[in-house]
Amino acid sequence: MWKEVPEGLEDWLAKGDRPVYIGFGSIPVPNQAKFYQALQGLLAHHRVVLGAGWSVFHELPSHPNLFVTKYIDHDWLMPRCCAVVIHGGIGTIAAALRSGTPMIVVSVLADQPVNGTMIEKKRLGYHIPFKKLSSVRLLQAVRYVQDPLIVENCRAVAARIKAEDGVGRAVELIEAYFQNA
Repeated sequence: MWKEVPEGLEDWLAKGDRPVYIGFGSIPVPNQAKFYQALQGLLAHHRVVLGAGWSVFHELPSHPNLFVTKYIDHDWLMPRCCAVVIHGGIGTIAAALRSGTPMIVVSVLADQPVNGTMIEKKRLGYHIPFKKLSSVRLLQAVRYVQDPLIVENCRAVAARIKAEDGVGRAVELIEAYFQNA
């Protein structure tokens, strides 16, 4: 887990509205031109923290609404955001659920489209396949996930997760399985 807060981020966060976090982690952005176009549209209306992760950005715009870092501690940052835009891997989905922050899953491959569809059906966020990403769709998605019902659903899920003794329950299930085997 990356625990160091990037230099200047706390000050940047304090100087404006809650940002949108964008991070694809270990999934490099598959089409940078498409991503840049969507990012430019979002920056016109929202502040953005971009976690570059494994992506190498060659033409990233310089913008006062943009803070770029290689890596970030999701548990620290996500609760400070109004929405998170992620690739939809199950680990990042879990971090977003724990944070209580609405998510936009921009799926690329593997289990991500299924996870994105599930998040949308559960009214915890929105799903956009990367192939269909555009500035208009991303802006619409950010507006959509600010719906009070979605925000409240996300907060309720986070509260249930925080109240759960996941390790204790896993031990109970494993012990019960082996007692009945």
